[in-house]
Amino acid sequence: MNKITSYIAQQIKSKNKIVLNRKKKRKLMKKAGKQGRNQLNTISDTSTKLGYIDLIQKLRKLNEQKEKEENDNAIENN
Repeated sequence: MNKITSYIAQQIKSKNKIVLNRKKKRKLMKKAGKQGRNQLNTISDTSTKLGYIDLIQKLRKLNEQKEKEENDNAIENN
């Protein structure tokens, strides 16, 4: 479980990074304007939150499968 959470967290962080040089950043900031820059931050935060939501859903499915397997093993042992 820990390996899965760390792997997915790394994927989330790596997907959100956009590498731009200084010239491209300035051009993008000038084009977006002040409100656009604020929206970029909001979009970045939202994408990170959606990634965490996806992670939580995957972990819930794994937990459900693990509980079913444990219940099946307990029933077979009795």
